[in-house]
This record gives sequence, C-alpha cells and structure tokens, in this order.
Amino acid sequence: PHHTTAMPPSSSEPTLSCMRLSQTRRSPKKVGRPAASAARALRESNQFQSNLTRAAPANVKPVGVQKRSASLASSSRAPVALKRASSALSEAGAPKRGPAPRAPSSRSSTESMVSDGDVTSELAASLEDNEKLTGEVERLNTARSQWEERVAEQAAQLAQLQESVEAARRELVAQAAAAASREAALAAEAAATAEAKAQAEAECERAAAEAAVQAARAQAAEASLACTEASLCELASRAAAQEELRRHMHETIQSLRGNIRVFCRLRPAGDEPGCVRVPSGQVEDTVLELLPPEPLKPGDRSSTAQRFQFDHVFGSGTTQPDVFLEVSQLAQSALDGHNVAIFAYGQTGTGKTFSMEGVN
Repeated sequence: PHHTTAMPPSSSEPTLSCMRLSQTRRSPKKVGRPAASAARALRESNQFQSNLTRAAPANVKPVGVQKRSASLASSSRAPVALKRASSALSEAGAPKRGPAPRAPSSRSSTESMVSDGDVTSELAASLEDNEKLTGEVERLNTARSQWEERVAEQAAQLAQLQESVEAARRELVAQAAAAASREAALAAEAAATAEAKAQAEAECERAAAEAAVQAARAQAAEASLACTEASLCELASRAAAQEELRRHMHETIQSLRGNIRVFCRLRPAGDEPGCVRVPSGQVEDTVLELLPPEPLKPGDRSSTAQRFQFDHVFGSGTTQPDVFLEVSQLAQSALDGHNVAIFAYGQTGTGKTFSMEGVN
C-alpha cells in the first residue's frame, strides 16, 4: 500500500507537488517486468532529485543537497515520476491475480532476486531522500513566501521613499525657483541701488563743485564787500568832513549875508497903475521905488520917486517857489541846529498869510 500527500498549488508561482511514498519491507520475490519498471521509476526519482537540486536557491543548502541553482518550475515532472515509482513498488510487492507465472530457471531466479533486492533498497533510500527533499522544498517555499512578503514590504517602503524623494525634489525645485526669483530681484535691486548710488555720487560731486564755486564767489564777494566797506568808511569820513565844511561855509555865508535880513514883497496892483515898482537893470533886486500919486510943481523935490533898500525885493510877479528858494538857506540852518525865525508884518491885506502859508 502507498499513501500520497500533495501540496496545494499557489495562485502566482508554480509549485512542486510531491508525493510521500511508503512501503512495508517484504521478502524479495521472483519478478520480471515489474523489476524493470521499478528500476525505471528509480531512475526517474533520481532525475527528480537532481532537478530539485538544481531548482533550489543558491543561498540555501539543505541536508543531502549541494548545488541548486535552477528555478522550481523545472521540476514539473516530479509528480509523474513519483506516481510511476509508487506503481512500480505496488507491482513489485503485491502478487498478481490470475494464472501463476512459469517457473524460471535457478540461475535467472537468483539474479532476479538479487536485482529486486537492490532495486528495493535503492528505491527505499530514494524515497527517504524524497521525503527529505519534500520537507526542504516546503521549507524553501515558506522561506520564499516570507522573502516575498519582505520584498513586498520593502517595495512599499521603496515606493513611499520614492514618493518622499519626488515630493522633496519638487519642493527643492520650487525652492530653487523661488531662490532664483529672489536672486533676480536682489540683482535688480542691487543694480537699482548701484545706479542710485552712482547718481547720488554724481549729485554730490556736482553739489561739491557748486559749493566750491559758491565758496569762491562768497570769498570774492567778502573781499569785494571788505573793499566796499573800506571805501564806504573812507567816503563816510570824507562826507563827514565835507558836511562839516559845508556847515561851516554855510554858516559863514549866512553870517556874511546878515543874521537879520528884511525882505519886501509887492502885492499885484490889478488893473490900476501902481505907485510902487522895482527898478529894472539891477544885478540883484534889492531896491524898491515909491512913486508919488500925482505930479507936483516943477522943481518940487517931493515930486521925485523915493527909493528904499532891502536885502531882497520880490516883485508883483514873484511866485511861492521863488520866495522859498530865497529863504531855504535859513531852513538849512535850522536843520543844522541853529535857531531861525521867519515872520511877516505889514498892513492888513498886504498878503502876509499868503506869503507864509501859500494858497492852502
């Protein structure tokens, strides 16, 4: 009898379905063709073992296996080999129903017994190795699933890291763009500042030049002012000396003309001929003639005109400016600090108020 156990197939990767075979040890019997079938099954089992050896990963070294580098998919013939081996064992161990076989010769029966015993022992050893390889494959599949889970986790972590790196890269690009814009703005501001500084320096130089020119002009003006002040002082001193001389000369003239002077002014007579006149031909009008009203006898001394001498005589045609021109020297003497008095006297209606105050 034999027992078969198979692993459930995976959804993503092809797996190896291995059968666990067991058989009770029996005494060798005389068999012919079943021994050949068992030998062929043994060869297929060995081939399956070699395929498992090649299919194992390079970093895993199970017991009894040394070099495994091929993929697990290459061992897809293992179930067929195990089925053939189990069927060969069942044929070799169980007696056939039907007519009994012919009895072979003694020599051939001995050889068949020896070969069947060897095949049975080798097949048992192969089955034991197959069990070990089956356990190793299960362990490898478990390790592979663990490694696949770990790889999936690492792939998820790698995806997260890639997303983080991409976000960081985008942020870095944005920061680089912002930094570039800030640098451009700073460069423009620096250029504007440099231009403003150059303009300010030019303005300062121009202002300094203008200040130097103004300072030179101010110095020249101060020198000219000093010269002018010196000239003014000199002129003031000269003017004071001349004013003093003028006062002295004016006072001398006024003294020579007389401290007391008497002027006479004639009032216009109208349409009637007057009896008072100013004789013509004088260098300065200082004489006044008084005519008699009617001629007297010849030889009468009273019939001649009488003359009167004054410091000045104003005729009937004299105006107010002419009168002021004559007395203005007295007004200057009053301004110079001397005491001056001007008054008019005469009969009523002779023009005293008019001569003193004018029309108004």
